Amino acid sequence: MRQSTRLILNASANVTGGIVNTAVSLLVVPLILAYIGKETYGVFEVVAGLTLYMPFLHAGMSSAVTRFSAAHLANQEYDEMNAVVNTGVVYYRITAVVFFLGALIFAFFFVNKLVSNHELQRLALVCTLVVGGVEAVGMLFGPVSGLLWAIERFDLSSIAMTSCRLLRLASLAILLPLCDSSAGLIVVTSVMAGTNVLPIAVSRMFASWYCPNLKFSMRLAQRRLLWPMLSFGFASLGWNWAQLLLGYIPVVLISYFLTTKEVAEYAVPARMLLLVNMLVNQILTVMMPAATKLAATDRRDDLRFLFLRTSKYAAGIAFAGSALLGTLAPTVLHLWVGDAFLPVAVILTLLAVGRIALLVQTSSYYLLVGMAKQRFPAIIAVTSVVVMGAGQAIVLGTTDWGLPGVACVATVTLTLGWGVGTALYACRQVGVSVADYYAVTFIRPVLACVPAFAVWLAVRQVPLHYSWLTVVLAVLVGVPLVLAGWWFILFDKWDRQLAVDKLCALRQKLRSLRATRPASAGSLDEADEG
Repeated sequence: MRQSTRLILNASANVTGGIVNTAVSLLVVPLILAYIGKETYGVFEVVAGLTLYMPFLHAGMSSAVTRFSAAHLANQEYDEMNAVVNTGVVYYRITAVVFFLGALIFAFFFVNKLVSNHELQRLALVCTLVVGGVEAVGMLFGPVSGLLWAIERFDLSSIAMTSCRLLRLASLAILLPLCDSSAGLIVVTSVMAGTNVLPIAVSRMFASWYCPNLKFSMRLAQRRLLWPMLSFGFASLGWNWAQLLLGYIPVVLISYFLTTKEVAEYAVPARMLLLVNMLVNQILTVMMPAATKLAATDRRDDLRFLFLRTSKYAAGIAFAGSALLGTLAPTVLHLWVGDAFLPVAVILTLLAVGRIALLVQTSSYYLLVGMAKQRFPAIIAVTSVVVMGAGQAIVLGTTDWGLPGVACVATVTLTLGWGVGTALYACRQVGVSVADYYAVTFIRPVLACVPAFAVWLAVRQVPLHYSWLTVVLAVLVGVPLVLAGWWFILFDKWDRQLAVDKLCALRQKLRSLRATRPASAGSLDEADEG
């Protein structure tokens, strides 16, 4: 298969899988809430958060397997490739033991402190053991997804993940109506954990089928490879782990100071932002290899050009998506999970504002990864999350601000940490003026979003029992205004010319296909007559 075709297939698989997985996640939440209720769902959020520590234990080993295996495959060094893969497998198996021991400690010493309802404490303990055991089993397979990425089969990894997410939705839809809230919590925990692990087992089968030189044997592991792989993995670990803790630290603090009911009221609006986050990440990951090539050839002007362009696009998506969700928060929550969460619609608005800085700096992070300078942004990200957690603990422990106070602290710390700290570092590394950077990533995107924002403010006044009408108006009127704002305000002459050139090239290609089709048909007819 041609490389260009493989790239298109991988990109399409990533975007399609991301959309399907996000859609399933959004459908699963109201389904669970309908059968087990707010308070029990809050218990699940506390228990499921245990899995957020797994990336830290993995230490980026999967990305290291991808990097080293791809290099050995390119040189047909299959023994070295097997050494890399099996070193990763051994590390994951050690991690599985550590993770399960951590789950035991969490279950017997911390769950009772986080779940105030005594009737739910025993259920929470059982669910924690289920999550710890099932996820530990999944780790025994090793970082097989990293190997699929090394052989450029992102589509296989996406197929396994997407299929299991659909299985998750179907299983919950069938089983939950048969259970009460207590049994429903066990079912939810088991199904969610099981469908997290099943894609790993499927990916291992795919890896064996599509990489015939692969051998799984712990005897092939090499101790000398462990430190280089860990060193590479740790460089990109902090940023990703910080984003996971960004959602879980508030859950722990809220469950400790308040109740699991408030956990659900905070966690559900936060999940709505996954769609915007996924869209930005899927679009901007493509800039990382481009930045690597430009940095390697010392093309600083082109690197600055790439940095400003992608930051501008990220800001355009972030401002538009956050404005839509933040403005129509009551309508969105009413349609998604019903009226029970309308009192906390302001949480979705505050969190949407706070996520803008994080989403915009996604482009900065991928560019810095391409330049092999991602360590400092990771430190900034982790520091921001630690400061956020401390601030939220103070708010919950010393004031009566409640969930809005928690959301406000998150918004302020994210904006200052991610929005300012990461941006200043990236500008310094690339050689871009800070004033020019903020002019590109703030002024143009905000102005481009203003017309659509005005429309969304207007349609918000429609009563909630006409929510579908609100959504239709927001899409039919707001989306064209967003596109117009992008074309006339966010885009400059270079962007518009590039879009026109691409459309002309596509039109010319379609014309050439139509022109050659009759000739081909005629040739076949002549061959049949002969």
